Amino acid sequence: MPTLPTASSGPSRPSPDASPRPDELLRALLDAADADYACYLRLAAVTGARRGQLVALRWSDLDLTKGSVLFTRAHARVGGGVAEKTTKADVEYGIALDPATVDALRAHRKRCAERALATGVSLPPDAFVFATRSAPDGSVAWTPAVASGAFSRLRSKVRGAEGVRAHDLRHWLATSMFADGFDPVTVAGRGGWSSPVVPMSVYGHFAPARDQAAAHSLARRLAGSTPDDRDL
Repeated sequence: MPTLPTASSGPSRPSPDASPRPDELLRALLDAADADYACYLRLAAVTGARRGQLVALRWSDLDLTKGSVLFTRAHARVGGGVAEKTTKADVEYGIALDPATVDALRAHRKRCAERALATGVSLPPDAFVFATRSAPDGSVAWTPAVASGAFSRLRSKVRGAEGVRAHDLRHWLATSMFADGFDPVTVAGRGGWSSPVVPMSVYGHFAPARDQAAAHSLARRLAGSTPDDRDL
């Protein structure tokens, strides 16, 4: 896996699993992907959801008016097939979606509806968001292996992405949120971790700059400085 800079400064504990993907590399992957997979990739990045959860999503799990997604299930390989189960953390959770991601999902839904119409069928509300082209009615979801295979082919087109894994998008979300100053509870809630202890223990070392800023902020309060004096 390529060694890439983090968004924070100070000492860190390098780990192959925790190496964050820089924003530029992620944008390059999005640019190189076809429209359907770019939508999948963006959703994976901004939600941190595991591939099994993403391929199990149905349109009824999305509220594009309010801008939210509800994760309640996942698809996993079992024997020679795929079975539906609960999320890995065995929790159901909903999180917000940004306007650009909502726009990407609206465009994706339009493409899916047009494909269905072209074959004389409709796209039901509970159709899978990421469905195979052989099932234009959205009744057959991508398998986790299909999603991962598409990523392997995509990364070969982007210089510097050779060693990047699809699961690294989950790491990107956590390290980016910690670097931007979000607390462990918020990070865990968005990423679907069962406890904030998990992301904090794995990714918390990417936040030393924020800790240093907190030290200065507390000292300024003791000195009687006003909020306008802060230079975080």
